[in-house]
Amino acid sequence: ILISGGAFGSCSALITVDPANLYYSSLNGVLYNKKQTLLIQYPTSKTGSFTIPSTVTSIGEYSFEACTGLTSISIFSSLTSIGPYAFAGCKNLNSIYSFPATPIDLTSSTKVFSSVNTASCILYVPTNSSSLYKSANQWKDFINISPTLTTPTLPTVTTAVNYLSSSFVRIDGNVTNTGSPALETRGICWGTTANPTIANNNTSEGIGSGIFTSII
Repeated sequence: ILISGGAFGSCSALITVDPANLYYSSLNGVLYNKKQTLLIQYPTSKTGSFTIPSTVTSIGEYSFEACTGLTSISIFSSLTSIGPYAFAGCKNLNSIYSFPATPIDLTSSTKVFSSVNTASCILYVPTNSSSLYKSANQWKDFINISPTLTTPTLPTVTTAVNYLSSSFVRIDGNVTNTGSPALETRGICWGTTANPTIANNNTSEGIGSGIFTSII
């Protein structure tokens, strides 16, 4: 089963995938492959900033097309490829935080930032990487390249199982530091094997720092 790039182009509805699906998954309304290494579709109705999950290594073609409410995007060093027209039509994108020290090669990806205002959108890159971005395909189109990024920091989170029964578990947590770039959502991920990730079962309990409770 294959969902090709642009299959849900201009889709405004949040996407929900059955956790039992063997091929695809969703998180906060965004469509991914099952392992969440590929971001397939970001709904056009979502607004504000978005941080690409650290599990993602590829952004599919047309993934963010026409997301006019998207104002800021953060890209971790784990990302290695961005498909053609990935951010086409993101007219209100005003900042991109690109953490890879070496720019992602966009030579084979057509018009990744088509219609993005590269004169006003600020591209933040790691210190000492400015010259690399200024000479890299499509990255060099950004007029304002700011070499101010440092190594990302992990958020500080504590959790505790405070109720356990035969039918459900209550887990309380507290995010005291959201890290940098800031985490996208609070919650718990779990699975039937060791070291579960957000590609397994997960909860979403709001954003930012603070106390949260998940029932699983």
